[in-house]
Amino acid sequence: MIRKSGIFALLLCLVCVLGSATGCGHGTPDAQFTANTTIGKAPMAVWFTDLSTGDIDTWEWDFENDGVTDSTQQYVLHVYENQGTYTVKLTVNE
Repeated sequence: MIRKSGIFALLLCLVCVLGSATGCGHGTPDAQFTANTTIGKAPMAVWFTDLSTGDIDTWEWDFENDGVTDSTQQYVLHVYENQGTYTVKLTVNE
């Protein structure tokens, strides 16, 4: 099983920092995603769009980067109930 993760910081009330894992592409999973918004007041709904490439069978979203998978959907809406800075992690598996 090949695993790749993409991480970016989501700042509610502050500026965002975006990043993603990069790989060789083709068949190897490469986790990448965007968010429709990265700044606002809580509660704030954020739509995450998967931009990952490669042969992907599963998606694991961790919206607080606490090691707990919060969603296994490819595209997902998550509501942040509290103000703060959040690091989001997407792991894709083949």
